[in-house]
Amino acid sequence: MGKKERRRHPRVDIDDPISYLCVDSDGQQFAQNMGIARNVSQSGIFIETFCMIETEYIILAFADLESNITEIKGKVVYSKKNGSGTFKTGISFKGEHIENIKFIEKLIKYHHYKKENSRLIVSGPNRVQTTL
Repeated sequence: MGKKERRRHPRVDIDDPISYLCVDSDGQQFAQNMGIARNVSQSGIFIETFCMIETEYIILAFADLESNITEIKGKVVYSKKNGSGTFKTGISFKGEHIENIKFIEKLIKYHHYKKENSRLIVSGPNRVQTTL
């Protein structure tokens, strides 16, 4: 028997790069890095990073389909090392509900656009090309 889902909102699997800014309680930025967004819900996001995020507050950002920078504030719930040497980081969104929904919609639209428009083309026995 599987584990019962305790989350209020279902998760949507994604696999997209995302930038993050670490901020202190006064909103001052002190570090910036990149990670991979693995899934998202109405209340939070799970990202995988190459270093532990050791701050309580964070700003997530990515370039949406219109090349605008889309951002959301969050609170780091956990950041722990996994078996592959990367770090699993859970973040709860701290924006207003409508801000959270707009961020999520843009991120999921970007994910689907990228997935539908990436093609692997094999053009001969030893030649592989990718197109975007």
